[in-house]
Amino acid sequence: MADDRPKLSYSERDKLNRERSRDGGNRQQSGRARAADEERARQAKISAEALFSDQPGGDLGKELAQAVRDAHGSPDLATACQAY
Repeated sequence: MADDRPKLSYSERDKLNRERSRDGGNRQQSGRARAADEERARQAKISAEALFSDQPGGDLGKELAQAVRDAHGSPDLATACQAY
């Protein structure tokens, strides 16, 4: 039978996986690859920060958001949402 060997516990499997990843993860990146990774990370951070900052919408975004809140429950809600 193929299942004659002893079963490993989850902690034993995790330990083996950590040892394997340590052995195979020692590859050094070249300068260009590292620079490209850093640039991608920087661009991703800029994009993520732009999603959550008030800068792009500024006061106009605040006014439109307030218009949506004010129009809640009225027939003008759809128009306010489209403008937002």
